[in-house]
Amino acid sequence: MHEQHAARVELFVSNTQIIKKSFKWKNVMMHRLAALLYAAEKKQADGEAIRQSHELIKQNTNLFSAFRGNSAISIATLLSLTTDQEKKLEDTLLIYDLMIKKSNFVRPIFWLSPPIRLQLTRRLSNSSIRSNEPNHFMIT
Repeated sequence: MHEQHAARVELFVSNTQIIKKSFKWKNVMMHRLAALLYAAEKKQADGEAIRQSHELIKQNTNLFSAFRGNSAISIATLLSLTTDQEKKLEDTLLIYDLMIKKSNFVRPIFWLSPPIRLQLTRRLSNSSIRSNEPNHFMIT
């Protein structure tokens, strides 16, 4: 295993432990997803930043929102990795509401992915995952 890959795996394991301590009662798979998102950005997890983003989601959504529940930690993690969290959440909620109004359907949970992905497209457009860089740790 290359040193770079080993370092990324070590970061992932470390991030998993940090997030596990911050969110003891949440789904274990969400811990791992949050840790993976931070490791993909080559950053150490910040449990407090994720918790603040989680509170921001709670403040801006209602009790039965699709943005709560199992997906809340992953969305909070993505928000914690951005600079203008309030604006990103506001834009994401707006896109989600527009999708619901145009479809005339009940709010399905699986629709969370497109607005979140739209908000993160700019940030990921320059990443090596998008450009299919041959030495990217997720591809090789």
